[in-house]
Amino acid sequence: AWIHMYMMNYCRDIAVEWYDKAVSDDPNDDPENYQLACMQRIWMFFLLKKEDEIISELREKVKSNPDNPRETDNLLVALIWAERFDEAYSIFKESIKKFPDDWRMYIHGGDIAKELKKYDEALEYYNRALEIWKKVLLKLKILKKHFSFLMK
Repeated sequence: AWIHMYMMNYCRDIAVEWYDKAVSDDPNDDPENYQLACMQRIWMFFLLKKEDEIISELREKVKSNPDNPRETDNLLVALIWAERFDEAYSIFKESIKKFPDDWRMYIHGGDIAKELKKYDEALEYYNRALEIWKKVLLKLKILKKHFSFLMK
């Protein structure tokens, strides 16, 4: 049993170390993988019953990077997972003023509004996320059309 316990602790520590390394890299180098690493790291802290610690850290990241929508969205996700919906709702309402075209934020806003039983608002936010995402897809199709010669 003690070997098993040692292995669990060792694996936990290594996982946290690798997530810390991944989120310390420049987010602009690979935004999608950075975001995935952030989500996994947040989940790891929740599994370790350290949700207050990660939420405090995310608040500091929002303060130090106020123009980065990913940092605000990460905080929203952590607050949703912590079931702090009123607080998440307040932050969401402020953040969409600053980041009106962030589809991920609207999805999370829909999740928050749904939990608060604000169903009409939730539907509105989900629809807004879909509108934004359709524009993103259209831009990708246009890029593919104009640069398809590079893919051959």
